[in-house]
Amino acid sequence: MTNQSEKSDDLLRTIESLSEQRHLHVKKEAMAAKAHFDEMKEDISSVKMPKLKKLKMIDEFNDNVLLLRGIFQDSQFDEIVYHLSNPSRLFVIQLMIGILRGMGFAIGILVIVFLTLYLTMMSLPASAISHLAQSILLSLGR
Repeated sequence: MTNQSEKSDDLLRTIESLSEQRHLHVKKEAMAAKAHFDEMKEDISSVKMPKLKKLKMIDEFNDNVLLLRGIFQDSQFDEIVYHLSNPSRLFVIQLMIGILRGMGFAIGILVIVFLTLYLTMMSLPASAISHLAQSILLSLGR
């Protein structure tokens, strides 16, 4: 055991002696490069924090943009803006919609009137039907 402790003591003395004499064994350029590397390492570590903050802010911004895009897609905002940007086209579309609604209403009323007349004629005797038809024709003629 003493042999091992002596070897470790010799090793420690050798390392200390080398570290004291490093200016003799290491070139000045290597020392300057090491100093420059240490400075650059400190600069890099100070630069990384703002870059991380910027990346985090960019990620948050991207998330907010995606959220807004989803809201606009769900609300069909782009279609509304498209129609409002061309008012003459919007007017024509609204006019066509109004005409079709009016035609649908008129057709619906005609179907109800004809169904009522048909069911009434089926349930009445022939003389009553002819009397009803004459009264309708007379009222339309006035």
